[in-house]
Amino acid sequence: MLCNECSKRNATLMINTNINGKQKTVHLCSQCASKLGLPSFGISDNLLSTFFNNTDFSQMLSTNVCPECGYRLEQLNQTGFLGCDKCYESFETQLLPVIKRIQGSTTHKQDISDIEQPNKIEKLKEELKAAIEIEEYERAAQIRDSIKALEKEVNDERNCSQQ
Repeated sequence: MLCNECSKRNATLMINTNINGKQKTVHLCSQCASKLGLPSFGISDNLLSTFFNNTDFSQMLSTNVCPECGYRLEQLNQTGFLGCDKCYESFETQLLPVIKRIQGSTTHKQDISDIEQPNKIEKLKEELKAAIEIEEYERAAQIRDSIKALEKEVNDERNCSQQ
């Protein structure tokens, strides 16, 4: 994929943003990323050192080991991946400040509209069926239009989140 900024070089950095519910993905090459003042996270870079403000960083990396899988925090620094689900608990004190700096919070927030919209659509479909049965066609047309609008909204949200 080409860089969205220069359209010349291959993108090596993908940035996902979510501002007021609007999700956007930008793909950048390393040159354009550095022009914009963004760090490039490559295997040669120390991924976690970018986020940690700790003078004993190298000692912290080598001494922290997950008791479940034996994965070391140093490996996370090199690869950007954890070894197992227990690593989150093992490295919790190191990961929580990083997650908070990156995400802005350490709690998961589920978008209620993801749950509400399908339920609202199902209720409207039941109302539509009832309106047709009692031959209230004008009301049925309004309900049909509402269903189409909600389904379009749900599809648009899904498409935005996949980009």
